[in-house]
Amino acid sequence: MLSGERLEARIHNIGQSRRGPSSLVPEYCGIERIGCTDSEAERATTLFPNQDDVEFKHTVFPPGSKVLRVVREGDRAGRNMIEIGRAWRPHEFLRAASKLNHPLDNPVAVPPQVAKTLVYLAEAGPDKINSDRQETIKRIERWIKDLQTEEDRLHQSLHPDTRRVVEGKRILAFKRLLESINYDDVEVYKLLITGIRLVGTLARVGIWRPDFSKRAKQPVESVWHEARKSQKKVLQHVADADTEHALWEETMAEVEAGGLVGPLAVEEVEAEVGPRWVAARRFGIVQSGRLRPIDDFSEFGVNAAFGAQEKIQMKGVDQIVSWTKAWAQSECERGRVQVLDSAGRKWVGQLSDGWGPSGWRDLVGRVADLQKAYKQLPRHPADAALSIIAVSQPERGVKLFKALSLMFGTSAAVYGFLRFSRALAALASELLGVVLVEFFDDFTQIEPQPTSESAQWAVEKLFGLLGWRISESEEKRKPFSKCFVSLGVLIDLKGILAQEIVVANKPGRQEAVRHDVNGILERKDRIIKFREAASLRGRVKYSEGQTFGRVLAPSVRVLSNCVTRGGNSKIDEEIEDALKRIADHMTSALPRCIGPRRMERPVLIFVDGACEEVTSIGAVLFDGPVVEAFGAVVPDALVEQWKSKFGQRQVIGQAEIYPALVARFTWQKRLESRRVIFYQDNESARLALVKGYSPVLASFIMICDCYKWDYLAAVDAWYARVPTHANFGDAPSRLDWARTESECGAKIVQPIWP
Repeated sequence: MLSGERLEARIHNIGQSRRGPSSLVPEYCGIERIGCTDSEAERATTLFPNQDDVEFKHTVFPPGSKVLRVVREGDRAGRNMIEIGRAWRPHEFLRAASKLNHPLDNPVAVPPQVAKTLVYLAEAGPDKINSDRQETIKRIERWIKDLQTEEDRLHQSLHPDTRRVVEGKRILAFKRLLESINYDDVEVYKLLITGIRLVGTLARVGIWRPDFSKRAKQPVESVWHEARKSQKKVLQHVADADTEHALWEETMAEVEAGGLVGPLAVEEVEAEVGPRWVAARRFGIVQSGRLRPIDDFSEFGVNAAFGAQEKIQMKGVDQIVSWTKAWAQSECERGRVQVLDSAGRKWVGQLSDGWGPSGWRDLVGRVADLQKAYKQLPRHPADAALSIIAVSQPERGVKLFKALSLMFGTSAAVYGFLRFSRALAALASELLGVVLVEFFDDFTQIEPQPTSESAQWAVEKLFGLLGWRISESEEKRKPFSKCFVSLGVLIDLKGILAQEIVVANKPGRQEAVRHDVNGILERKDRIIKFREAASLRGRVKYSEGQTFGRVLAPSVRVLSNCVTRGGNSKIDEEIEDALKRIADHMTSALPRCIGPRRMERPVLIFVDGACEEVTSIGAVLFDGPVVEAFGAVVPDALVEQWKSKFGQRQVIGQAEIYPALVARFTWQKRLESRRVIFYQDNESARLALVKGYSPVLASFIMICDCYKWDYLAAVDAWYARVPTHANFGDAPSRLDWARTESECGAKIVQPIWP
């Protein structure tokens, strides 16, 4: 499950998540607690759930009510407290649903620390903020000076490999600063002293959600048992002619920078670490025209011997967008600022006059990037024999190197490094009053224009004082701007004063994806390789996340199935359809514009399907005073197309999804550019629409068509649960016009078939 604040960020960035709550309106109208005897409690279990009104203990319960639990009262024999969920009547459910905003229009909730920072910035004003940051940096410089003698003594006591990597790091100052803000993971500083283990299962840190499935899959002894075999295999010359020369040059640059020692002969390696060693084969991948060295610590089981007991939680574009949106919406009447945090608390402050008429919301952004981030952290000396890198030297065979730092390719590096990026972000936020989103080695800053210069200076100064190297190249070190690239995404804040944020892919990303997809489709062997499916899934998911709608969510699920199966996959009808949809959408996809909260209520549509003597569908629309409904029998020819098995009779899954698609075409003009909430009582159909996937091809195509329609019509759809007995769509789906009239008085319209 996503944490509350991560789910909140996801919703305000890309829309509904399958991990979110199913209900916007509670399942029951209320919970009745009634004292009763044993016999009365037994009778209640036979009365509920009920199809008609039922009276129990002088209380009338609507159809669909349910006994939730029976609790014996103390030690008194024969006395019980029974809890009965009181079902909604349709008109009661509608009254509750009509009071709700569309979830995209709810106030954005941010983590408490972000809310605290925003209120501080609002109240302080530009002059005090700039002054406070300067004073904070001066205080840190004094602390560093006071600790210097002790710091030097600590560095001298370190293992030589560790000392070489952490040279320049102010370890004791780092510790003192973490303690000064009451940080929840002060012990992270010790990793700069001991180094980071590459194998074994980590003890719980307590900063992430417990997840015991992440434990090591095998003991390190298994790695050592196969050491001799892996040595022989890794020394065999296997190289990619296209990247071999560039990869060797990158490796030698690392040697010069001090992260690697070598090249070494086998005898030299064994002189340093002993005869039992395991090497990782180095290969290169080209990203954005640059070669990135990757060390394969999975091939011989090193990564499988590492584990943790927590699932890491990373921030990203979701947080950048949602926190910026919260900032833009924070100013309210009489010069007050109000921010809601993820714990439900409202933070309120008085906006300083120093911001002027628009300075507070005149936001800009930038990214601070750590230089070769993993290389700035040491691996544990005990794992030296597992830190050997095998690289092919052009025309000279395989050479070995000893890594002193963390390497890109170890699972342990992810857990280790993220603890440090999280700590650095916390220090910057608490000490400097900056809003900063960390993602591995990228730190995205959002700041008002009047204080942007001091924000960049202060963050760079803090990191530098603690010994962290920041990328200084012109490409990486950019000033604050209205348009900036973060995590491969172009974020445009030119319309921020109107509470508009535009999110788009970097130039060329969509074209590159389309080119690769067409290449796969043109192959004569009709095969998509495992690595292609895995890479394409990630690229499509990320690229499509920066364009309006979730048109490609179904296609991403198809690629996920290819990855889950493992190996290469034959391109069948489903995969071919998914790939064609990707290519088509990447040609026409537009950037996403995240606008201000809408004050108008969303359109509510209740949908249902029935499969009895015939297959039929129905829906009821509520849009202010307008109430309309349709119901119809699905043509036999279409029902036959839905059947995926010989002799299949039931198609209820398709009948529950189809009315959501028909409703879009029937009420097209009313729904265009609107927020819409679809209420459904069939949970499997609702989840299929939320996830964007069904393993049944007929359902999958309907879902794809719904997503495509929403994209073209600029509709924000949400799928929520309604209990069966409160579903207005039930009556028209059964062509029961008398009940439709009595329940909602809807005007009957003819459905428009897709």
